[in-house]
Amino acid sequence: HAVVAFYPARGQMRLFLGQQETDRLLAVPGAWLSRGKRQALYSAELAACDDLDGAVDGIISNVAACNATFNPFTAVVNGKRLRCKGGRDVSDSCLSDLQIATLRKLNAPYHFAFALRSGATEFPGYNVFTSDLGRIESKVGTGATKRLQLENEVSFLALGDIPPSSPTRSGMSISVIFNDGYLRYGILRDPEFDFLDFNPSQPGRYLQRIQEMSKIDAYDKDLTAFAKRGGKLII
Repeated sequence: HAVVAFYPARGQMRLFLGQQETDRLLAVPGAWLSRGKRQALYSAELAACDDLDGAVDGIISNVAACNATFNPFTAVVNGKRLRCKGGRDVSDSCLSDLQIATLRKLNAPYHFAFALRSGATEFPGYNVFTSDLGRIESKVGTGATKRLQLENEVSFLALGDIPPSSPTRSGMSISVIFNDGYLRYGILRDPEFDFLDFNPSQPGRYLQRIQEMSKIDAYDKDLTAFAKRGGKLII
């Protein structure tokens, strides 16, 4: 017996619920971050957290310490506060209070109002304060084109180049496109539904469908019986 697994340990429903909450938060007017704001955030993160692992190398390796100490309200980038003056969205190089509050929610676990068939009751959140979310690439010279291509890919996997909305459009992140189709066709089975109207904390009559689909998630890590039968797994 053999299995070829592209996503061998993907908790599909758990991921969907977490990303759906993420997309709803980022769809709030003024909550989404442009690439310029992401550049400012990443620069502030590096300034505050790069040396927490004992090496200043442009990489945040001590994620736990950074999450415990990094405060976007007081963080500084290039001598200026990361937080916009007065907390209002006045520049592409600072973050408003709404944007900081949104990032803090994304950085924390999202608790479900119910348990999935796997027993999961939360989505762990994203390390938004220690990660590259798809920034502006302003460097020139050797490797600049490849670096820009990488940032474009990171942006697509993270926040995209335009905020979530319905109907989805080119330029949105992969999670927006994924959630839109997964919700309308997989859970609600209604192609006309606005996916952003679905609140994962209040699934209502769709809870049974969510539970049904969560049965197919890969949550059992014990492959002993499979291995004893001579099973082979290619990842």
